[in-house]
Amino acid sequence: MARILRARKIPFLFSTGYGGPPLEEEFRNAPAIGKPFSIDQLKEQLRTILAPN
Repeated sequence: MARILRARKIPFLFSTGYGGPPLEEEFRNAPAIGKPFSIDQLKEQLRTILAPN
């Protein structure tokens, strides 16, 4: 799904699980937030990825 979003230039954010496997190499620099996270941390990440360039 992330590949499709990236190809369509749709912003996305990974939410990583507790001790889950690392992101695939091609997505290592993609925005991500690790659990546990607060609603404020999520809001800030969303503001960042949705900000106009």
